[in-house]
Amino acid sequence: LWFADTKLLAGLGSKLTGVIAHAPDALTLGTLDLTAGQVMFPNEGFTLNVEGDLTVSSDAAWLELGGIYPTNRVGSVTYFCGGKPTRLNVHGDLKVLNGGRLDVRAAMTNGVEAFGAYVTVGGTLRIGEKAKVCPDCDPCNLGAVKFDVRSLAVDAGGTLCADYRGGAGGHTAANVSSLITNREFGYGPGFGVSPYNLVYNGANNYYCGGGGGYGGRGGNSAAQGVAGWTYGLALSPIHPGAPNGVSENVISRSYRGGGLVRIHAGQMTVNGTVDASGQGWAYGGSS
Repeated sequence: LWFADTKLLAGLGSKLTGVIAHAPDALTLGTLDLTAGQVMFPNEGFTLNVEGDLTVSSDAAWLELGGIYPTNRVGSVTYFCGGKPTRLNVHGDLKVLNGGRLDVRAAMTNGVEAFGAYVTVGGTLRIGEKAKVCPDCDPCNLGAVKFDVRSLAVDAGGTLCADYRGGAGGHTAANVSSLITNREFGYGPGFGVSPYNLVYNGANNYYCGGGGGYGGRGGNSAAQGVAGWTYGLALSPIHPGAPNGVSENVISRSYRGGGLVRIHAGQMTVNGTVDASGQGWAYGGSS
């Protein structure tokens, strides 16, 4: 939607948002410079092609690709991204600068697609000061985002953030929907497990989840929650992190595991932060 001037937008400023709900399966642009507003392309299997540079150029700008809608599907407790991967193809440079943000949410993986989303950059993926690029795994299936770039540059103060973007923690029907049964364990390999009704420190604790595992076992909760098993390689992390089991008590809560930052690049310069931390404290998800 194009306006000849900005009169219709007066007073809205950075509060202007948009969800492109009925975009075509693929959209091709010459260049794209998002200077303000939150723009979302939630379509399952959507492809955005940019023939030149794509720039998210200010702290008032936020571009989101991939599903954002909650669902009653058993196993998806936060986001539902469908089963077709999102694709972002930038033939020039992809620049997220000055506090801008780019989120890419993965779909579920299957026997055909190895990843749930793909980001391909012919030039440089640059993350400037206070800017964020956030790859988000499918919380149930743990489909992940894969980046193929010619070069990566993360400036001081910039962040590649996959924190809290791995497997979802366990839940009860009351947490999500009456259509979903209690699930005392989390999603994905290495999930922590909860014992049911248990008295701990004089309190009635119905769920006390153990921590998620990854390159090693997760943490056992003080209230006898079972830790998640080892999976993956501690020194070569190629999988998203696992969550804890459901916890509804004074000890802890259900937390997502850490996500995955998977980048193939000819050259990397990282002066900022790459974060794939698990969520929470004590018996939360694995990183």
